Amino acid sequence: MSNFVYEPSLEVAITNNNEILESTKNKEVIVKNDVEKEVSDIKPLVRIDNTVTKIKNKVKKETLSKVTNTIKTLYAQPKSNGFQLINLKPEVVFIILNSKVKDVFIIKDKNGIFYLKDNLWIAEYYENEKLVQEKYQVKF
Repeated sequence: MSNFVYEPSLEVAITNNNEILESTKNKEVIVKNDVEKEVSDIKPLVRIDNTVTKIKNKVKKETLSKVTNTIKTLYAQPKSNGFQLINLKPEVVFIILNSKVKDVFIIKDKNGIFYLKDNLWIAEYYENEKLVQEKYQVKF
């Protein structure tokens, strides 16, 4: 672009931190147009909101697929005081004992409980002093 020439008709003071630098009355002020350079230096804004949402969605999908793949199905066989839960091999995975609380069972021979949460059965018990939590689908 070409240079811009400004010719003031009134006296104008150019100030910087409230100090008068010079009077521009009857002087020609040439303003170099560095706008092109400054505009080219500006980086386009990136919509981080969309990127974060896409990343969250990707993480959720990957997490859900991993969780779905790790959820095992067990089959309940009634016993006098609860159920034994077996897998497809068939081997007994848990023996769960009835409790007075709806959808909550005590896992026999383990320090834990077996309960229903969000349509999945959760086995929570301690193994080597660490809390273990496993999710199952159970066919009663």
